[in-house]
Amino acid sequence: MDSLLELLFDLMKSPPITISLTLLFGYGLHKAFKRKENASQPEKRAKEKSDSGSESSSSLSDDGSSAGDYCKLVLIVRNDLKMGKGKVAAQCAHAAVAAYKQATKHPSILKAWQNCGQTKIALKCDNETEMLSLYEAAKAIGLLSYVVRDAGQTQVAPGSLTVCSVGPGPCETIDEITGHLKLY
Repeated sequence: MDSLLELLFDLMKSPPITISLTLLFGYGLHKAFKRKENASQPEKRAKEKSDSGSESSSSLSDDGSSAGDYCKLVLIVRNDLKMGKGKVAAQCAHAAVAAYKQATKHPSILKAWQNCGQTKIALKCDNETEMLSLYEAAKAIGLLSYVVRDAGQTQVAPGSLTVCSVGPGPCETIDEITGHLKLY
């Protein structure tokens, strides 16, 4: 038993393991808190059920989707630019902040996304043409979307379109547009 504990402690010294365990622990705490919060408000949920007239008490959001749907934000990175990891991280951060700013104008979408843990997924596309067609398709069905234009001070040419954000919004709707793309 002692050797097993020593092995576990040695594994926990590894940064990837430590980060993973911390994230899992945090997620577990989040879920436990939500469960406790939901259990302590049965009267409120019962009232919402009776007011809505159905089993689902989720309200419709600005885009007609259910605010109770699982939501996410997708960040589509251009693979042809061959940006370094740090550059991709910075460009994705620009896209995520812009998406958040857009979502503040749609409180029900923002709240649904926040209640889902603000999921963010990084995907890759082949080139600018593909990224712009995904952007246009997202706009056409009413999803929030934004394209980052780089200033060109480091790795890419000025004005390069680097990352497209789609969402936050309902997963099923976003997957209609981005479901075929691979993880970055």
